[in-house]
Amino acid sequence: LVLDFGLMDFFGTMISKFMKTLFLVPGRAAVDTLSSWLGDATLGIMITNTQYKQGFYNKKESCIIAVCFSLVSLPFSTVIADQLGFMNKFVPFYLTVCAASLVCAIILPRIYPLCKIKNETFNNVPYQEEQVSEEGGLVKQGLLNAITRAENAPTLNTILVNGFKNIVDIYISLIPLVLAWGTISLALAEFTPVFTWISYPVILILELLKIPNAAEAAPAVLVGFTDMFIPSVMVSGEGFAEITKFVIGALSISQLVYMTETGAVILKSDIPLNLKDLMVIFLVRTAISLMVIVPIAHMLF
Repeated sequence: LVLDFGLMDFFGTMISKFMKTLFLVPGRAAVDTLSSWLGDATLGIMITNTQYKQGFYNKKESCIIAVCFSLVSLPFSTVIADQLGFMNKFVPFYLTVCAASLVCAIILPRIYPLCKIKNETFNNVPYQEEQVSEEGGLVKQGLLNAITRAENAPTLNTILVNGFKNIVDIYISLIPLVLAWGTISLALAEFTPVFTWISYPVILILELLKIPNAAEAAPAVLVGFTDMFIPSVMVSGEGFAEITKFVIGALSISQLVYMTETGAVILKSDIPLNLKDLMVIFLVRTAISLMVIVPIAHMLF
């Protein structure tokens, strides 16, 4: 329904100008976000990759959507909030995450490394420009685009075959990679001082931002590159201030680039981002998110 029967075309047409102006992506990217938000970030990236290969996104657009709109699902956000004891403050907690993610989505497409990516399509397939006309209203135009898309939808047999291939691909090639990254990162975080060593500059930043337990919380800021849940585990114990837990929890959700999930899927997909790009994007997202999350945390605590 999302990809082949017009849902993306319908909603994408109505908000295309807003999305293009603010985030430099087509309107249909909003449906990718909805899929991630209600389902899973991996699902959002798989949809983005499929649309990229079909010509609905160019290289730059696919990269922007993958690292700015593949949001952590709402159900998993409640898991992190519950782990940190913020279920009674979940609304301000999640609104803070949304604010940080929104600011990142506005800034990141306009700076390195996303700004350097070319506006080329996958294997030079024809670019499927969104048909937007205000004549007769955007709703009517969106409905026409959706009907046109549905008329050219694949057969049920093709949908089932492609769906089966995707499921097999995930279970055979992706899950072992995710398990490997998760095990290695957890071992490094719990049994070695690696993240402590590389987090020394972060201690100074957290102290300047007046975050308590800066030395103990600093490794949790960087370990988010490996997995989204480990930072919350590292600061969920006794002795951490509420504001510190809030900052680390909200930050871990808004960082988005995790090698045990979205990072592994992006590297395996045809989206043209490499490991170095993901590391830079993670650090930039972390810096921008901190600038949004910390002032809100100081107002709440």
